[in-house]
Amino acid sequence: MYPSAWRAVASVATVGLLAGALSACSTPPLHPNGSTSVPPAGQSPARVVAAVTLRGPAAPAATVAAPALCAAGATLSGGGVSTTLIGGGRPPSSLHADGTLPAGADAKPLTSSGARAAGWIGLGATGGQLVLGGVTTSYAICLGGSPLGTPTIVVATLPGPAVATTTVRPTAVCPAGDRVIGGGGLASVTKGSASPSLHLIGSFPSDAAGVTAVAGSTDPTAWSAVADAGGRTGSGVETTAFAICGSAKRGHTQVAVTSVPGPLPASAATTATASCPGSDELISGGASTGPQSGSPQQGLHLTGSFPADAAGVGVGFSPSSAAINSWTARSESGGQGSPGGTMTTAFAVCLK
Repeated sequence: MYPSAWRAVASVATVGLLAGALSACSTPPLHPNGSTSVPPAGQSPARVVAAVTLRGPAAPAATVAAPALCAAGATLSGGGVSTTLIGGGRPPSSLHADGTLPAGADAKPLTSSGARAAGWIGLGATGGQLVLGGVTTSYAICLGGSPLGTPTIVVATLPGPAVATTTVRPTAVCPAGDRVIGGGGLASVTKGSASPSLHLIGSFPSDAAGVTAVAGSTDPTAWSAVADAGGRTGSGVETTAFAICGSAKRGHTQVAVTSVPGPLPASAATTATASCPGSDELISGGASTGPQSGSPQQGLHLTGSFPADAAGVGVGFSPSSAAINSWTARSESGGQGSPGGTMTTAFAVCLK
């Protein structure tokens, strides 16, 4: 189900539940690991965002898997990914995210439903271009104790997209009585040659039919992922959706949603940030990009889906890590312009 690249996942030490935040830096921390504590003032449980950054990918058609692990005894509620350049600036138009998904204690992706997650993996990909100075960052949101019961993973996989300019959208549905507290998606080639144009364009809360959660949705029960084949045909392609399912011991989950037009011109980037309201606490999030109707432009892709402050500044960049109560989606149009109606949407899953 997963490509051979996973066998090369770097070994990363477990990130502990830290009492204070690391000092802010201009770029995310590089391997072996970095961790930022973000406990909301006056709230329980303590919440930690573990962030791990690895160099790469660099070579054309290459990927890098960055795993971030929670401390023993913590509960994983969600995670994210960011692909960018280590010194900032605009990356080549083909750099993108192929996956944002839960990991086991061995820092490898979970492959079957019913498993317990211990961390998160962000998968960055170069596409067909050489990328110099690229980095891939993974974020794991870890909660002290078990405020969400004992979450388990539900995995749903569909073949494809194997035909150029088509998409595939699997949906992982939680068992009856559970709600989705987080989730992820993966576009992968399991056999045959790599497909540089394959990319992820969505990973977000939904209902069991795959209908996207709207602003104010309470206790959604599923998570959907969308992958796009881009301009090439591939073989052995699969798209996987991951739902983290649990029964919260306090309150309910509610989804905050923000959509921003774009990216429209060629090589343009767009960010959208959704924030949890009032005293609600961010526990996970998602992202999508594409037109309101019809098929997306074939080069449109996600470059980030990650926890952030209200200004969209992610962990490792924020001057105030305690302000991380929002989720940012970042997309890029590639080498072509996108049609009118193309939107980038961020989803913040909040614990009320």
